[in-house]
Amino acid sequence: MNRLPVFIIFSAFYLAFCYIAYLSLNAVFDGHVLMKSIFGSLVIIGVFGIYRGLNQFTGRPRTPGSNFLIGFSFSLFICLLLFTVGQFFIYIIKAIIAVFMWNKAVISYPTLWPSYVLLIVVSLIFISMLYGAIWGKYRYSVERIKMKIKDLPEAFRGFKIAQISDIHSGTFDSIRQVEKGVQKINDEKPDLFLFTGDLVNFHKDEIDPFIPTFAKIKAPFGQYSILGNHDYYGMANVPQAERGNYWSQFDQKHEQIGFKLLRNTNVQIHKSGAVLNIIGVENWGTGGFPKTGDLSQAIRGMDANAPSILMSHDPSHWDHVVLKTKPIIDLTLSGHTHGMQFGINSRWLKWSPVKYRYKRWMGLYEEDGRQLYVNRGFGFLGWPGRLFMWPEITIFELEPAE
Repeated sequence: MNRLPVFIIFSAFYLAFCYIAYLSLNAVFDGHVLMKSIFGSLVIIGVFGIYRGLNQFTGRPRTPGSNFLIGFSFSLFICLLLFTVGQFFIYIIKAIIAVFMWNKAVISYPTLWPSYVLLIVVSLIFISMLYGAIWGKYRYSVERIKMKIKDLPEAFRGFKIAQISDIHSGTFDSIRQVEKGVQKINDEKPDLFLFTGDLVNFHKDEIDPFIPTFAKIKAPFGQYSILGNHDYYGMANVPQAERGNYWSQFDQKHEQIGFKLLRNTNVQIHKSGAVLNIIGVENWGTGGFPKTGDLSQAIRGMDANAPSILMSHDPSHWDHVVLKTKPIIDLTLSGHTHGMQFGINSRWLKWSPVKYRYKRWMGLYEEDGRQLYVNRGFGFLGWPGRLFMWPEITIFELEPAE
């Protein structure tokens, strides 16, 4: 792909928007020379970030420097947008007051303190986003959940399952930082490890530098994986006749890591004479995402009397297919949403913009005796950062439901 025309278009849009934001800032600071110098420097760094961001679609390895520039550019754009919109609302409020007071001069009255407060808030958001782009993306969080399963055999009481999702290896810029996350997984000593898709961004070879790192993940009852929507995107430029070879090589990469890739099939985990079904489907998602997952095929041959855990990358599959399927699948594990890598995740409030796109976007859901857990993801994509939606390692400890 010729990146120059794309770079020119994106940069032109970016600079045009920056000019609009500059007009607002210029009015607040009365054209101060220092403000102009600082603002100009930030904009120039942002343009470099746009250029580096285009590498996201080339399959080239990321570096900490390129990820910082991309994160800086995106963070600056969002904060300038917030400041400009805020200034617009301040103007609207003044206009409304002018109408009620029958005094047009109100609009021209100086109202610097609301603009200063707005600027302080936006600056704090900008600093927070830079934190997310530099450190937050590798701030691995372990979520421990007591998972109650109906008719769970006593042999599986206390059985520990580790789940991660959305590795997106093509966006990583540090093997050392990823190794910290892998070590956290192993420190939990899970009995079983499950990965719910999106190993790469756009090409199978993105995982190559990280194969030795993820190969360190070990669980006595095995490590299993499925495909996510991004795992299919490398096929776009592969001739039809060569696609079989592409998938064969991709499957081999899972094997090199030590993952057993489940493609619309199932396996049985045996423990002290008891059985637990592990089902894996290929990606099935709404909104134009691949729909190669076939649950009816995946459950063939499984033990219908044993509890079942399904790995399905996209949580929309649960509402559209899994809830309508019999026999009942006790627990579905998904990812895909990333929690949008930004939001509020506290005991009292859980919010992210992604909730307006996905009904099930993070955490545990239950309906009609079935449960769904949506993992926030291990990696990052697009904006190379995370803020309050830290990368997640989920540890389930199974218990029989009362």
